[in-house]
Amino acid sequence: MTKGESVVQALKAALAAGVPDAKVKRADGWPTRLDGGRMILIFEDRDTDPDEMLGTEGPWYVEHPIVLGLAVEAGNADARDAGFDALLAEVDAVLSADLTLGGAVFGMTYARPAIDAEAFPGSAGIKAAVLEVTVEYQSDTRL
Repeated sequence: MTKGESVVQALKAALAAGVPDAKVKRADGWPTRLDGGRMILIFEDRDTDPDEMLGTEGPWYVEHPIVLGLAVEAGNADARDAGFDALLAEVDAVLSADLTLGGAVFGMTYARPAIDAEAFPGSAGIKAAVLEVTVEYQSDTRL
């Protein structure tokens, strides 16, 4: 398994354990329905080239951007807002509790997400956000 894959799996496991009532999964795109409840989607940005340590053929230093899609579906705006805020607080607690993901990375940075409260066509009201997370780690290979 590549280091990048093990890092994504560590992030997914931390989110699934820390927010147990949310569906946590890797995704290629947003679903058209959530079937109620809360969801955390993991989108990877694989366009980052690792930096080589000076004078060697590795190890490689990697800044790996990962995008988390956070979404809450609820029938009314008040329930949606409260549910979304709770989800955001829980994700923040998980991420800030261990910025090294159990030693899988050197560190992690993230900032306030971009929030979208528009309804998706044909669905109940969904409040969603994109939270950009960057993890930094060292790998023995470019992958």
